[in-house]
Formats: sequence, structure tokens, C-alpha cells
Amino acid sequence: MRQIGDRKRPITACFLCFLILSQFSLFISCRSGLDSESQQSSCGTAAGTSGKTGEDREVVPVLITVQDRNYQAVLYQNETTSALLELMPMILPMQDQYGACKSYVLPYWLPVNPQKIQEVHPGELMLYEGDRLMLFYEGFSGTYQYTPLGYIETPSDLAEIFGDTDALVTFAPQS
Repeated sequence: MRQIGDRKRPITACFLCFLILSQFSLFISCRSGLDSESQQSSCGTAAGTSGKTGEDREVVPVLITVQDRNYQAVLYQNETTSALLELMPMILPMQDQYGACKSYVLPYWLPVNPQKIQEVHPGELMLYEGDRLMLFYEGFSGTYQYTPLGYIETPSDLAEIFGDTDALVTFAPQS
């Protein structure tokens, strides 16, 4: 004879499977950029250009600090930067990549809207894939898939401050 508690197990197991599958689906969607409706409007960068030279957008002010040097920056208002702002303030040990940028692998996947970027400018902040935050201190050309996040308004001495070593970088929203 079955007890009432035994009937709850299959329902609980089905519910847990549903939760796991829905979270996996969300992970895959963020990883591959399949959530097209919400991501179509999130960045709006013209293909082939970086976020800095794209169309006018509303922005959110952010302070980026490297070695006691403060940089005024702006983030584009979209789903990706909203998720990034929720993680701020944050101090990140960023590693040098390719002699052109500092990068950090975030502990969470952020929503993505990858754009074909053919030219990157110093001071631009990009997201690669869904979890690698990249702050460029040198410009370069090529065709890469990034989600543009924003840029430092005056990055003139950024390469000199960063050098080619790893650095602690602070990101903090401004009101």
C-alpha cells in the first residue's frame, strides 16, 4: 500500500527536472545568443563598427579606476550592461591579452548581443562570448564578435597606465 508521501516524489522529481532544464536552456540561450527578440534591441550597434562609433544611445556613467587613476566612462543602456551594473562596484584582477586589452572572466554569464566588430578603439569595453569582460587600451582591426558595453571617454594615457602586465581595475557606477 502506498502512502501519501510517496505520490509527492514523482511530482517533486518532475518539478526539479523542469527547473534544471529551464536553467540549462537559459544558459545555452545566453551562451549562443539565441534569445533574439530581447537581444535585438539591446545593443543596436551597426555591424562592422565598434560601439563607440555607432549610433547615438542613452548611456550610464561609470567610474573606472586603474592604479589610482580615475577614468570617466559610459555604458550603453541595454540588457547586458544592466546585468553588469548589478555586479558593481567590483575590483577585478584583469589579465593582459594580446598586448591590446585587459580581460577578466566573470563568474556569471551575461546576456549577449554579439556584433561583428571590424575596428576596436582604445578605451572600449566589450564582452566576449558571455563571460569575458575586455577593456581595450590599444586599437586594432580585424573581424571579431563582441557585445559592445561602452567606452572610456578620454583614454589617452590608458596604454601607458596599463602597460603589458596584469592590473587591478575598479568599476563603479556613478549617480
